Amino acid sequence: MIYHYCAIDSFVPIINSKQLWMSDLEKMNDPSEYNLGFNIVISKFGEIYPEHVPWLKYRHAKHSNRVLSTSFTKQGDMLSQWRAYASNGSGLSLGFDIEALLDINKHIQSDEVNYSKNFLIEKAYELISKHKVSESSFVMKGFNTYDLSLAHELSKLSIFYKSEFYREEEEVRLVAYLSDDSVIHSKQTGNKIEDGEIQFRVSKYGLVPYMGLQFCGENKNALREVIIGPNSSFSPKDVKLLLECNHLTGVKVVSSNGNYR
Repeated sequence: MIYHYCAIDSFVPIINSKQLWMSDLEKMNDPSEYNLGFNIVISKFGEIYPEHVPWLKYRHAKHSNRVLSTSFTKQGDMLSQWRAYASNGSGLSLGFDIEALLDINKHIQSDEVNYSKNFLIEKAYELISKHKVSESSFVMKGFNTYDLSLAHELSKLSIFYKSEFYREEEEVRLVAYLSDDSVIHSKQTGNKIEDGEIQFRVSKYGLVPYMGLQFCGENKNALREVIIGPNSSFSPKDVKLLLECNHLTGVKVVSSNGNYR
């Protein structure tokens, strides 16, 4: 089970729409998010191929996919999460079956976030070392198999890295990769994201692209549990009624084990 904490005013829209939002990873609560990991990767790459660092930066800037992400945690009733992500405990924690989520959203990938810099360096070294290098490997124009493979793999490795400061969150990240041409189509088919799904909102980080992560599909419901926050005025009875009115049955509704005002 993985959990997504939400503010009190977000809960009803989430249930009514049966979806969460996946937003641009570079415009999340940790300002360094993706760039922190990629800068570490660049440093390791530079130790092995110092003269080709401009190549990796160029490939990353020009050809890496935009990443939309939504965050979960393995902890469903955690004080720091209530305070940071659920209106100081007045919100709710939504528990999902991750396998069901991935089955409903086949274009989504998931992994646990890595908080170890040393582990990231080891994985980057493995990726760089296993690729065979030739004189034509690092070209600044055009494409070759090496470009598309190594540059993309190193970029994706950075997506699941986060500062040690956030370790207690035990984050599980679900992501969707958007290439320039995949954004201009309509709805999702297989592993492709098509146009009509991508929307935009304004936040303190600027203009933020986002898309919906469906948790209810044909004869499938990934929502398994709702935990009412320790500082919430919501009653289990009312929450159950909201779920039933939205045809979300079989969902366990409980109150937090904590209590504070």
